Amino acid sequence: MLVPPMNFGLVEEGIYRCGKLEQINNAFLETLQLKSVILLDAEKPPRQLRVFFENNETDIYHLGGFSISSSFAKKSGDGEDDEKAHVSTTNTSKASSKENLQLSGFNSEEFTSMPSKNEEWMVIKGLIIAKVFELLLNRRLFNVLLVDSTETLVGVLRKIQRWNYTSIINEYRLYAGNKSNYFAENFLEMVRVELLPHTSITPKEPEKTSEQSNEAPKPPSPVQELPPVKAKRKSIDEAWDKRGETDDEDEGHMSGSPKIPSALLRIVELRKQKKSQEKQEQQQKEQEQLQLQQKELQKQQLLAGPQSFTYYKSWNDSDVKFSKVGVTKMKLPKEEDLPSWFVRQRDFWEKNLNIKGETY
Repeated sequence: MLVPPMNFGLVEEGIYRCGKLEQINNAFLETLQLKSVILLDAEKPPRQLRVFFENNETDIYHLGGFSISSSFAKKSGDGEDDEKAHVSTTNTSKASSKENLQLSGFNSEEFTSMPSKNEEWMVIKGLIIAKVFELLLNRRLFNVLLVDSTETLVGVLRKIQRWNYTSIINEYRLYAGNKSNYFAENFLEMVRVELLPHTSITPKEPEKTSEQSNEAPKPPSPVQELPPVKAKRKSIDEAWDKRGETDDEDEGHMSGSPKIPSALLRIVELRKQKKSQEKQEQQQKEQEQLQLQQKELQKQQLLAGPQSFTYYKSWNDSDVKFSKVGVTKMKLPKEEDLPSWFVRQRDFWEKNLNIKGETY
């Protein structure tokens, strides 16, 4: 029997969402053919769940429970038991925060520009948002399942996709149900996100050119080892004269096999050498042309590349400006690793909806 996880849904092509995973969902998860799972939880995933994903060759990215703010946790719980549970999760998150940072392999200063004092209103800290979307927008990790009990990370994605605030809240309430929270809706309204393009193309250019410049003079080496062409070059008349002299001597030896003059053999060898040398020169020219084309493409990508997209800048559909609200910066994967639906939406917005390059 196939039982989907709680609040399961399709976000975009290759991205799924849910609020919680249980052992009864294993049979359903096998049908998704997952490559990776992004888990936001204070506690580590249970052993049975880890063994299940290992057997299915699925990578687990556990980002820890320190992503959930205290204000959201307090308001979302009911009764003393929930408050005690919140205290226990905060203690475990403090103890395991360093381990999660080391496992995920990123730095807080690199992914967010927001000071810690200004993050009290955030349901999920900027550090976690940056890391989640670095994984979520990499198509090499698809199919990916996002396990988020707050149901707010998809709302941040919708804000990047230029959804209207009312549409974002409607989707949030649809999945949150009775657990919808005022602080979460406030967070989705105030959060500001800026995308940083991947810039790792430029440092590799000088290495390629130096290696290719050293390898270029190597092909003509076998031609240089042969004796010079001028020393072997003889006229055809001299060859025929020598042949006439040898014909008189060979008239009495008709029984022997005819011999080809050595001069003609040398001429044939020289022609072969010329043809091979011409082929090598053509190959070198073609390689040089390909190198020039690659350099031009790289220059065009750098000049009119991701940095020129206003789609990557922070955006707010309301006229209200919030004070003391910073911008969470997130690094994108390489251009070829971005999902097709993300590139399609970005290009469509730039061509049709970005009037006069306005930014929000």
